[in-house]
Amino acid sequence: MKNIKSIVLDRYADTTRYEYVEPGIYKTIYPDLPFADAMTNYVTTLSFTLEAKRGELENTQYPEEDILDRFLVYVRDFVKEPNGVDDPIMIHEFESTELNDIRSLLSLVGKNVYNYTEGDYIKLKIEPENAYEDLSTSDPDSDHPIFDYWIHLFTFKGRLPRKLFWKQMLINGILIFITQLVTILLFSTFLSDQTVEKITTALITIQMITNFLPFFSALARRVRDSTRSGWFTFVFLIPYVGLFILLILLLLPTNKKHNLSE
Repeated sequence: MKNIKSIVLDRYADTTRYEYVEPGIYKTIYPDLPFADAMTNYVTTLSFTLEAKRGELENTQYPEEDILDRFLVYVRDFVKEPNGVDDPIMIHEFESTELNDIRSLLSLVGKNVYNYTEGDYIKLKIEPENAYEDLSTSDPDSDHPIFDYWIHLFTFKGRLPRKLFWKQMLINGILIFITQLVTILLFSTFLSDQTVEKITTALITIQMITNFLPFFSALARRVRDSTRSGWFTFVFLIPYVGLFILLILLLLPTNKKHNLSE
């Protein structure tokens, strides 16, 4: 469920059936029923969008039963049903005998809600609508890939799009190569080959140390960009096939679904 909004149905204007309580919440009135004063029910209506093309075994963005259990409400009316189109818009009226339950339900406005699997259990996850954008710490169209590479050296969460990742790797590789070439040409004219070799080795070591954090950060964010956990970066430790598996993960395109590993 996404794009969750609170809406006011036209029928709420009927003051013989509904009494305004507070924004988005109304109390139902039963004028024709005996003991109606003892029946206090509160209603609110939410509209939301469903992701229609979820796979059979994938996490769902229509976790209605879990929402009803979490907020102790039930669906009073289905104002609009799915009509077969992609991402149908639903409008549901929820009801509860407790005002605070309805107030709590309204906390879903502006959030994304979906189920995720944790072990043998299916749990409800609620996060801001812009959760995917918040995860992204790099601009996919960044004009300064090397600046982006170094500024996020301590950032192991977030996402790094494939295009920007490989652009960073290419530019950084070229800079390292040029640095080594200039060093060799500069010192080889007045130093012995052995001294030049020591200087070059020292320079390579320094470059490896200074690149470790930003490189590992870039790896983790690139893997997370395919909605996998950043811990998958450590597959390179698997003998023989680890580096090959990591390379495949780095080549995967951006997946804009929510990263359920977080």
